[in-house]
Amino acid sequence: MKYFTVIIVVFFLSLLLNAQNDNQSKTYTVKKQKEEVIIYENYNMVFNYSTSSSVEIPDSLKNLLPSIVKYLKKNPNSIIQIMGHSDDSGTMEENQERSMKRAENVANYLKSKGIKEIRILTMGKGALEPIASNDTEAGRQKNSRVEIRIIPGVKEFKKNK
Repeated sequence: MKYFTVIIVVFFLSLLLNAQNDNQSKTYTVKKQKEEVIIYENYNMVFNYSTSSSVEIPDSLKNLLPSIVKYLKKNPNSIIQIMGHSDDSGTMEENQERSMKRAENVANYLKSKGIKEIRILTMGKGALEPIASNDTEAGRQKNSRVEIRIIPGVKEFKKNK
């Protein structure tokens, strides 16, 4: 019960910060070899899966995760919201489970790199929030995704005002 209460408090804190900080986007640049990786606060980063059934972290996200870890370690008051999504090819339960597994796989990577669980919000949305038609393969691939949003902590928010 205590763990559940903490999750609810963190979720509502993220909603509050999100509502207060919607118009302020802070940019961080992290150097990665010869290319530049830019991480935005309060901006959804979307990563698509190659197939409807895939739950493994896509390569496009695998390449960015070390930079996200670096950012989160540098900004210990920030939290990260990971939302898994699915297309509608499957039952409601299967789609929900698949979307949650996608979010949990990303969260497990972050935890394995030292990011505390209390800073990671995971949600599985199933097929409830499509961004494209599920009538085509291309549309289903767009709907099979993970969205990541970094939410600045209270100290960063006050500092940026």
